[in-house]
Amino acid sequence: MFAFAPSSPASAADGSQVQIDNIAIQYDGDEGVIEDWSYQRIDVDWSIPGEAEAPVTLTIDLPDGFYGNPETFPVNGPDGPAGECVVTRTQVTCTIDDAFIEANPHGVAGDFFFEARTENDNREDTNQTIDIGGFENEVVVTPSSNWCTEDCEFGEFWDGKWGSYDTATDEIVFTVQVKGGNTGIAAGNTVTVTDLLDEDSYELVTDGEYPRVREAGLLQYDRWGNEVVGGWQTYPTSDVTWSNGDLTATFESREGRGADWNNHDEIAPPAQGSQRGTDGSFYQVQWKVKALTGGDLQDNGDRVFRNAAEWDINGEESGDVNGSATRYNRGGNVVGTNYGKFQVTKELTGDTTLNPAFTVNYTVTEPGQDPAEKSFTVHSGETFTSQEFFRGSVVELTEVKPTDPANVTWADPVFLDADGNPADTLTFTADGNGKLGAVTEIRLVNEATLQKGDFSAQKSVVNEDGVPLADDLTFALDYSYPADAEKGFAAGSGTLILPINGDAVTSGELPVGAVVTLVEPNLPNVPGASWGDPVIEPSTLTIGESADPVTVAVTNTITQDVGGFAVTKAITGNGEELVPEDAVFTVTYEYDAINGFPAGSGQIEFTAGETATVEGLPAGATVTLTELAVEDPTGGTWGDPEFSENSFTIVKDTVVSIDLDNPISWNNGDFSILKALTGDGADLVGEDALFTVDYSYTLPEGLGADPATGTGTLTVANNGEAVVSDPLPYGTEVTLSEATPTPVAGGTWLGYEFDNPTFTIGDKTTFEVVLTNEIERDLGGFAVTKAVEGTGADLIGSDVEFTVNYSYPAGDWYEAGEGSLTVTKGGTASVDGLPAGAVVTLEEVLPADPENGTWVSASFPNGNVVEIGKNEVAEVALVNEVALGEGGFSIQKLIDGSGKNLVANGAVFVVHYEYKAGVGFEAGEGTLEVAADGTPVTVDGLPAGAEVQLTEQTPAGVDGATWTGHEFSADTVTIGKSEVVEVALTNTIEKDTVLASTGSSGLGVMIGAAIVLLLAGATAVFIARRRLS
Repeated sequence: MFAFAPSSPASAADGSQVQIDNIAIQYDGDEGVIEDWSYQRIDVDWSIPGEAEAPVTLTIDLPDGFYGNPETFPVNGPDGPAGECVVTRTQVTCTIDDAFIEANPHGVAGDFFFEARTENDNREDTNQTIDIGGFENEVVVTPSSNWCTEDCEFGEFWDGKWGSYDTATDEIVFTVQVKGGNTGIAAGNTVTVTDLLDEDSYELVTDGEYPRVREAGLLQYDRWGNEVVGGWQTYPTSDVTWSNGDLTATFESREGRGADWNNHDEIAPPAQGSQRGTDGSFYQVQWKVKALTGGDLQDNGDRVFRNAAEWDINGEESGDVNGSATRYNRGGNVVGTNYGKFQVTKELTGDTTLNPAFTVNYTVTEPGQDPAEKSFTVHSGETFTSQEFFRGSVVELTEVKPTDPANVTWADPVFLDADGNPADTLTFTADGNGKLGAVTEIRLVNEATLQKGDFSAQKSVVNEDGVPLADDLTFALDYSYPADAEKGFAAGSGTLILPINGDAVTSGELPVGAVVTLVEPNLPNVPGASWGDPVIEPSTLTIGESADPVTVAVTNTITQDVGGFAVTKAITGNGEELVPEDAVFTVTYEYDAINGFPAGSGQIEFTAGETATVEGLPAGATVTLTELAVEDPTGGTWGDPEFSENSFTIVKDTVVSIDLDNPISWNNGDFSILKALTGDGADLVGEDALFTVDYSYTLPEGLGADPATGTGTLTVANNGEAVVSDPLPYGTEVTLSEATPTPVAGGTWLGYEFDNPTFTIGDKTTFEVVLTNEIERDLGGFAVTKAVEGTGADLIGSDVEFTVNYSYPAGDWYEAGEGSLTVTKGGTASVDGLPAGAVVTLEEVLPADPENGTWVSASFPNGNVVEIGKNEVAEVALVNEVALGEGGFSIQKLIDGSGKNLVANGAVFVVHYEYKAGVGFEAGEGTLEVAADGTPVTVDGLPAGAEVQLTEQTPAGVDGATWTGHEFSADTVTIGKSEVVEVALTNTIEKDTVLASTGSSGLGVMIGAAIVLLLAGATAVFIARRRLS
């Protein structure tokens, strides 16, 4: 499960001596898929970069939801145990012995594996990230196969046998299960169980805990929903009879918990922990043994240990069972004290690069087993680790010696142990060269040697131009050959220095079979001359291909150098289209003498796009170019001429290409806007008022611009100062428009006009434009319509005038104002020319009451305040209500005559009155009663101006008297406004006359009556008026 050994240094993690190099889950099935509650193998590689210092401890915390399989296992080094690892559910800790670190401080590294699992209890697939020590594993966790979904109740308790192997002690615990049906073995039965132990293969261990009998008397549901036997306890040892060397156990079965017992009230099935008793009990018997052999070796290195047993119940029922225990091959380098392994590391020496696969055959003979033939392949630098071999095993090793390739000589292979002793045969015993409880390290050494050869070369020079050359001139001939993996050599190269005098030079030893390529890339520099391509014969050769010496001939030719230059004219810039097609440009050139060539000069002429060439100039000469000035075209300006190079060196057989660019820029112009105002509202606009002028433009076609159009905006103030636009190219067509101006209080913009709404930009000039806006003041008015209502409306004629006063306070752009208007009944009067926005308040002058009428009220139904709107007339209604006046009359009854005393005070007299229709009222009539006692009776509420006619009904008769007449003080009265006309109504009554015997008495009566009548007549003409209170 854990091994380590010195290895090459690794990069250490920051702040940590031990570096985790890799942590990986080894999946049992599909990659990235694990089953819940199923232990997975976790492989860990670690190292200590640099020099290790004791103590060395490695700790890995397991993430939440991922739990280790608790165990302790040794850490084995090359010479045996060197520490241990402890696995808990939440952590793995490995500690290395200080003594090993002190003895092996460099290149310490190791590996181990442990087991861990999830415990999610998920019932469907879930995704989970398992981060172990910083190494993330994205996995799919499938539900545990242990979940029971159907037929989960307990079935039968079958007989059987199995075992578990402890690799730390090489001990096995075998368990024998006795058949118990579905209710257990009934109480009172004698049960006998015998382990048929092979004493040549196993040694019985009696340690106070084992052997033992296990008993259970109930069934319970486990976490997976299965009903199983539960409540296992150790059967009292004192009640068990052990015989046959403790290999036979005899005991009496006992009652179980009872079929009538359960805890289902507390935990209902199938919940975990739900229990029910059984009448009988269930039994298992366990023995511990120590393995004396290596068991049955499997192909994967596991070892299987088999055993048998038999059981009997009262001699009536019995059975034979067979079982096994497996010792798992836990990783590459962990062994028990009864086992050993070997480890072969391949070393290849010599001067080759070969690293073939070497085949190693070995024969393993284990005690009690037939010899086994095995083999493996290994490359240089690799290590092969064998499986475990039991104590007493002998391993014989041989290597198949390579024979290829033919250019390599192979020495015989040598197997050596750690001390350098031959180790082609290993014996795994306490005193053998194969170690028990450890790993035996073996070096397998092979030496391979390459065969060698060489070649020679010499120089010759062809100089027809007589170029001066030094006598000690030398030439470097480079050679190289590629690596050949099949022949086992690396790539190589070198240089031979050849003298000009033609002496031969020989290379050093090179690998036979190397394909050598010869080149002469760097010839000596000769001013004013050039070397031709070297001629190398042969230019390629194979070492060892010819039995005769190989000499290579290298020939060089040298010639004097001449060259020239070419100038290509180009015009750049946005003003290119402004240049005439026939414009001529002139360039002068000159150079100094060099390498025996005289100085020189000249000039070339060309148009745009042409190339002028000058040749035959001495190589090495430095040429200087200058362009003569050119006149600016209309609308454009030339920039400084731009040579790609205006000073350069002539190169042999080369025409130096020079680009001459003449940049020309398209000139700009601009335009200005000046603001002017007209109209009666011009004074309303302040000098700081701003106006936005939008413009669009089309660039000249010659510019080739894309897009060729654009827009812009200028802001101009009403201050008499012009604003100037940004520059625009010469020839640009501009169109102007004005955005709607900002509203001005009290004014309305009527429109605008540019004196030049479209124009063309000039060459470095400003085009002046005047923008005129017209503005008028905002005015309005109001109209008052007069209406007269009420009972006295007819009293008012249509020509009666009413006066209305108005006023308004000052506004932002106008002063306060006031005035008045007159309007007639039913007519409309208006006022205009008032500032828009003015808030006008109206008030009517109180009119005089008309005759027979009274003004009740004057009102503006829609309010007496209006806001003047531009070009609008606000309609105002003015209503006056007039009431028709009312009055009345009163009548007082007067009684006169000689019979007046005969009239009772309570006598009643009826008066009838009536009047015709008049202005504002209809005809009316009525009656009233007045008493003889003289109390006045009043009639009021009659329309003023009414002419009332009064009449009296004939009064009732009075005994002893006769009514002689009546008279109103006025029988027609005119009703006055708020007045009561007082009328007196006199009735005359005379006593009935009884004639006396003398006449004088009669005469006296007549005279008295006449006097009364005269007085009554005086009363009848009295009329009075009084105001109604």
